Amino acid sequence: MSHGALLDAAVAAQAACDAAGLPNCIIGGIALQRWGEPRFTADIVLAGLDYEARVIERASFWDIGGGARLRTCSAEDLLVMKSFAGRDKDWADVTGILERQGPRLDLEMVRRELAPLVAAKEEPDLMAQLERRIAAHLRP
Repeated sequence: MSHGALLDAAVAAQAACDAAGLPNCIIGGIALQRWGEPRFTADIVLAGLDYEARVIERASFWDIGGGARLRTCSAEDLLVMKSFAGRDKDWADVTGILERQGPRLDLEMVRRELAPLVAAKEEPDLMAQLERRIAAHLRP
């Protein structure tokens, strides 16, 4: 059963990584379809940082139908990555994730993982922008 070219390619890439014994998970636009407001992307990323190894450890399977499953990053890790990227479209994605996942999110983990990345990038406003969005979209 075909799920469309992009999802079929993701399934094939995941199968190739699994067959080669390479830890992996899907991030970006495909993970956004699971955790936020769907949109497609052409980005491709291969992991190499300690943080990215933890992303893979926290990944879980998403049943996309027809017996196919994709291992995607957690909603929290997607928030970290989108906040770190900090582009307008990423902030829109952050809003979608916050609105869709709400109180299920482990925001302390998001803060813990994002803080050293923001410090290394020397853009402290990224953390402040995330906090403003959390306050606006996750009212107690």
